[in-house]
Amino acid sequence: MFTTATRSQRVAVYSVLVACAVLIGLIETTQNYLRAELQSRAFSWRIGLVDALPSWILLAALVPAVVAVSRRARLDRPRPGIAIATHMGAALLFALIHESVMAVFMSWRWDDTGRFGLYLWKMATGYLALDFVVYWGIVGGYYALDYARELRRREVTASQLQASLSEARLQALRAQLNPHFLFNTLNAISVLAMKGDSARVTRTLTLLSELLRLTIDGLPQEVPLAQEIELTDRYLEIQRIRFPDRLAVERDIPIDVQDALVPSLVLQPLVENAVLHGVSRTVDGGCITLRARRRGTDLELQVCDTGPGFARGATREGIGLSNTRARLEQLYGTSQRVTCENRDAGACVSIVLPFRAATTAEEAVWAG
Repeated sequence: MFTTATRSQRVAVYSVLVACAVLIGLIETTQNYLRAELQSRAFSWRIGLVDALPSWILLAALVPAVVAVSRRARLDRPRPGIAIATHMGAALLFALIHESVMAVFMSWRWDDTGRFGLYLWKMATGYLALDFVVYWGIVGGYYALDYARELRRREVTASQLQASLSEARLQALRAQLNPHFLFNTLNAISVLAMKGDSARVTRTLTLLSELLRLTIDGLPQEVPLAQEIELTDRYLEIQRIRFPDRLAVERDIPIDVQDALVPSLVLQPLVENAVLHGVSRTVDGGCITLRARRRGTDLELQVCDTGPGFARGATREGIGLSNTRARLEQLYGTSQRVTCENRDAGACVSIVLPFRAATTAEEAVWAG
């Protein structure tokens, strides 16, 4: 609340705290005035304000210390026993500081330093319970604001993730609606029709319609790797119609990683790049390889091709790759990485993300 704020934000927070303290002091003084009026007693606003304001301003000054304790001794951890004990000790210290300072103030105000002990005893017996209530009220306020801020952060993150997923769908859809892609696909279909290969014509049209339907209807944020591969295969099968003798596909996907959750449509833009910038630029065609491996607590995905590789000195990534990086960063933060490199046989893009197996319910949602 305070450590992450800028200097102007801290000044604003402190100003609000002091203003609240002054307001509460004014309310207390007003109550004392009304009580005096009802009892027909004389009342001095100056004396009333001097009696009320210092105590509340001091409590406001102690708020940052309570917030610091609340931040370090979290009560929302699985085992809050130590945190509760820490807060009880801090609450006692909070009360002792408040009452001691006010006893000093009263000794100074009445010019009677010899009776400091008496003033301290009066403060302790009169305000100890109130100080505990104020302390826990500050703690509760801190957690309420902290939870509200965390909820807002999650809402923003979820919104950004949904926007990224929508962008990925639009990019995939745009690739399928690309005039060259549609022209070549439809041209291949017409050639098959002229040859009387009705089975492959039907299969190609089915694949194209399914691919378009999935990208339009939407997908979950994450899907099992096996189903992401299935979706990618539909795209590759259409591409094999365009390059019947030039495109080969190899898969190295062990069964123990096929239930791992991956972002939906994470492989399609990488495969698209491999086809457009790899296989299609070589006379004899080439091979695209899909690999997956579990590396401890991580999952590594690779899309490699035998094309000419990445251009040397390139400083700008394509839309598909940059969008993939952005989505992975939003989903997994610093627990992911994307690397691009040229190998002896062409280009290779590697993705590393946390390994998490899909549940039966999540698999059913995708299949639904």
